[in-house]
Amino acid sequence: MMQRAMARFGGVALPSGGIVTLALKAAISSGTVRRLVVGDPTIQRIDVLAGAALDRVAAVEHLARRADVMLSPDSAHALGESALIVEWRADAEGMYFPVIGGLMEPVATAPWPRLALGVLRADQLRPWLLPDVYARIESGQGELLPELRPAVALFLRFDGIAYEDDPLAEDKLDRYIRWVQSVLARYGGTLIQLSIGDKGSYLYVAFGAPTVHEDDARTSGC
Repeated sequence: MMQRAMARFGGVALPSGGIVTLALKAAISSGTVRRLVVGDPTIQRIDVLAGAALDRVAAVEHLARRADVMLSPDSAHALGESALIVEWRADAEGMYFPVIGGLMEPVATAPWPRLALGVLRADQLRPWLLPDVYARIESGQGELLPELRPAVALFLRFDGIAYEDDPLAEDKLDRYIRWVQSVLARYGGTLIQLSIGDKGSYLYVAFGAPTVHEDDARTSGC
């Protein structure tokens, strides 16, 4: 259905007169993943997934091309004969991944029931938003969040946590992320994103957003 929806964007006319083509590739894996909730709630809680199933979907994505729908071997096995396989591709380690052209059996367009909508309390929302962002939204300045300003980005890779096998993985990651947040808070930095994938675990940090100081230019020149 996603690929059919993308078909109408095969040629998009630009104001300059040119044509740009848009396409989608989809990588699918299945299995069990761990949900880790980490971070200091007075700064920001972070929800992240980790596990071998995510590593497998990353491997599939590397082999997928424009307009493909590709499966991991475990997903293909689960679908059995209902998957219409049109091609097999091998990775560098000699493992084969199928490209599918559709399913032999009909699938419900909305297999899960609609979630009940409710109102979240402020104390439920606050731990998941950065303090400065939450304060601006609460003050009615949420529409002013998009800004252009000088900023410095830091990408940090870390390892040493066995997410798949270590029962204390969540506690270890939580203590590490809290320590990182406390260090960044002293220097006006913000942890923007935590990513765990096939190439390791990464932190994305920003200095200058969302918090900015009037003396940033002078301080950075010292």
